[in-house]
Amino acid sequence: MLQELLLQPLNRLIRAESWARLLLQGHAGKGAELKIGPAALRFRIADDGLLVPLADGVEPAVCISVPAEALPQLLSGGPDALVARAQLSGDAGLADALARLIRHLRPDLGAALSPVLGRVLANRVEQGAGKAFATLQDGAQRLGANLREYLAEGVAPAVTRSELDSLAEGNRALAARLDRLEARLPRQG
Repeated sequence: MLQELLLQPLNRLIRAESWARLLLQGHAGKGAELKIGPAALRFRIADDGLLVPLADGVEPAVCISVPAEALPQLLSGGPDALVARAQLSGDAGLADALARLIRHLRPDLGAALSPVLGRVLANRVEQGAGKAFATLQDGAQRLGANLREYLAEGVAPAVTRSELDSLAEGNRALAARLDRLEARLPRQG
């Protein structure tokens, strides 16, 4: 049930792009599993190029696995960054076709909203969503850069107890030497 819900928006995008359907029809009957962190989307390509849930127990022809820590890169680098971090196993031709879909298939928010909102308002919503996404992308890039810098400079800026004790002992020894030096000064004068 959940698989079908996740596949519906993808199928809507595929229906809108004839090149996408033709690309997938060449791999009809093959199954795939897309794992992002602990979540998995399992599907099979139907004869018409659309995606249907892959039956339980059926081995997919290709497995595409993306580590969960790569998800922030989706915001900062887009689909290309996600594809770059993906680990592939199985049918290379199908994996390449799916990677092309991920890179080039884009939803047309304005077209989807225009029957409900009208073309002008739908375009404005689409532009606003684009600006909001660009802001999120910029924020994710800045956060990533700051996090990399923080981790590169060291995570533990605090002084350990043993380092503090060593410093205190060095200060005591220096104070003792200073006291001895001060004691000798009046005798020489």
